[in-house]
Amino acid sequence: MGSLIGLVIAWIYLPWFGMGKTLSSGDWPYLFRETIVSLPAVPGNQALWLDTYYHLTAKLGVQVLGLPWEVTEKLFWFYPFLLIAVASSFIFVYDAFSDDVSPIPRKTLALVGSLIYTVNSYILMIVGGGQMGVAMAYALAPAVWYALMRLFRKPDVGVRKFAVLALIVYAQLMFDPRVFIVTLFGWLVCLLIRPRASKIIGFASARLTVVVVLGVAIVVNSFWIIPNALSYRSFYDAATQGDVIGFFSFATFSNTIGLLHPNWPQNIFGKIGFMRPEFLIIPILAFGSLLIMTKMKKSFLGFAVLALVGAFLSKGVNPPFGEVYRWLSYIPGFMIFRDPTKFYVLIALSYAVLIPSTLLL
Repeated sequence: MGSLIGLVIAWIYLPWFGMGKTLSSGDWPYLFRETIVSLPAVPGNQALWLDTYYHLTAKLGVQVLGLPWEVTEKLFWFYPFLLIAVASSFIFVYDAFSDDVSPIPRKTLALVGSLIYTVNSYILMIVGGGQMGVAMAYALAPAVWYALMRLFRKPDVGVRKFAVLALIVYAQLMFDPRVFIVTLFGWLVCLLIRPRASKIIGFASARLTVVVVLGVAIVVNSFWIIPNALSYRSFYDAATQGDVIGFFSFATFSNTIGLLHPNWPQNIFGKIGFMRPEFLIIPILAFGSLLIMTKMKKSFLGFAVLALVGAFLSKGVNPPFGEVYRWLSYIPGFMIFRDPTKFYVLIALSYAVLIPSTLLL
C-alpha cells in the first residue's frame, strides 16, 4: 500500500523532478543570478514574512553553492514542501487513529490520509500558482496540530521537545501567518469539543506550554510582525477599497464541501470552473462513515464539525448565509482573510482523517 501511494504522489508531482526546468509560474518568479546578488540578506521593514527565508536560501543556493536557480528553488522550497506535507500528514492521521481497534493497520489509514492531504485540488492549485509560502505553511499545519495536541496528553516536555515544537510553530508563522491562524483556530475547535477534554491530565500545564511556545514564535518573528502591525492602517484602507470580500469569494459551497478549488483545473485567477459532480463523492466518503457510529468514531465528530465550518468559511460571502462572512470582515484584522480559500486548510485536515475512517465500515 505504501509503495502504491508513493507512486501515485510521485506521478502527480512528476514535473518537479526535472532539474533543468524551472517551476516558476504565477506568484513564483524566476530569479536571475544578478537579481539574487542584489537582494538584501535581511529585507527591509516592509518585507513580507517569508522574505528572509526566500532571500537567504536564494543566496545560499546560487551565490554560495553555485547552483542554478532551477535547482535552488526545488531544494529549498518544492522538495521540502512535498516531504513535509507527506510526513506531517502521515503522523497527524496516524495519531488520530491511535485508539482504534481494527484489522486495518494504522499505517494504511495514515497513508490514505496523507494521499488525500497532499494531492487534493486545493493544494495542487496553490503550488501550481507558485504560492509557496502558503504551501509550506499548509505542509506544516498537520505537524503543528499534532505537536500541540500531544501536549495535552503528555504535558511534561524536555528542552529538546520544546525546542522542536517552538521551531515548527515559528516556521509556520514565518511562512504564512494566515494559515497559522487557521491552523490554531481548527486545533482549538477540536480541542474544546473533544470527549473528555476537561479531564485531560495536565491540562493547565499544557495550556501554559502552548502560551510560552506561541510567545517564543511571535517574539522571534517580531522583526516582520512589528513593522507590518505599524503599517496596518494603510494596508487595511487599501484592502477595503470596494467590495474586496465579494471579489475574492470565488468558491461556492458545493466547491468547498467537495474540496474542489474554484480555479480547477486551469488555475487561471478569477476563472471559475464548473462544479464537477465527481467531487461530491468526497464529502459522501467523509461524512458517510459517521452514519455507523462507534466509540472510536465519536472522537472524529470534531473533525466533521471542523470540515463543515471550513467549508462554510471558505465560500466567503456566497450563499448560504454569506452575510456572516461579511459581518466577520468588520472585525479588526479579519481582512487578512479577504481571500476566504485559506480556510480550505481546515477541510483538508478534516477529510484526511474522516475519509480513511470509511475503511473501517
